[in-house]
Amino acid sequence: MTQSTLTYYPSDDFDQKKLQETLFSPLEDIDIYEELVIFPLKQFKKIAAVASGETFIDFSLSNVFQLELFTNGFNNINILRASDSSIEDVKKWMKKEQAASVSSQIVAALVGSSDWKENVESLRQKNPQIVKWDTEKGDPTKPFQLKEADCVVCMFILDLISKTPEDFHSNILKIASMLGVGKRFFLCGLLNCTHITINGLSLRVLPYDDHMVRRALLKAGIFVLNFDMKRSNVKSNIVKCTVYYSDHSKRLIQRASKF
Repeated sequence: MTQSTLTYYPSDDFDQKKLQETLFSPLEDIDIYEELVIFPLKQFKKIAAVASGETFIDFSLSNVFQLELFTNGFNNINILRASDSSIEDVKKWMKKEQAASVSSQIVAALVGSSDWKENVESLRQKNPQIVKWDTEKGDPTKPFQLKEADCVVCMFILDLISKTPEDFHSNILKIASMLGVGKRFFLCGLLNCTHITINGLSLRVLPYDDHMVRRALLKAGIFVLNFDMKRSNVKSNIVKCTVYYSDHSKRLIQRASKF
């Protein structure tokens, strides 16, 4: 398979429901589910109880299950998504037009069923602002002006919307500009991955290693507190990679000029 035969996300239309079922459901491949859902959720749970502030931003490829760990600690919730279909998916969840996902049930198991129900209701009542991240704009959330965030969670999306290493660096800088000094950035992504196959459609993924991630974060003035990696055991051709999770804090007032 050549790069020219791959589809670029989010330029081309595809089945958002099928993407969620393939990458974030145990029905397709339990190993994929372990690596793309359970591993990140376990990392997030470690810090969700102490992550708090006024404003929270989630920018992810997945639907909303990861938000259900964080909502109690924040008053304002902003949800960024890179495609119209993913925005519609979130809106349906907000209106209770779709049942809780299996991944939400995993969150319930991690935090306790009663606490999970409270978190879900709290998330809906806070009426999150759902904003399109337009990859074609220099200011990707324009015309929306987002409040400076106390915490940002970013899962797997940068891997697909960044066509080049330069794009990846640029996107990290844009996210860092939304984050307050000394605040927290939780990033989860795929290392050494080239494509993901969804219902026969191959989505292009930017291949990169952990060194490139660290350089991009340093350039954005983000200090790495923790960096965990899980080597993939997936035998399917749907996705092959190493999953990484990193816990960051933007401690530097000035961004690094060199890396």
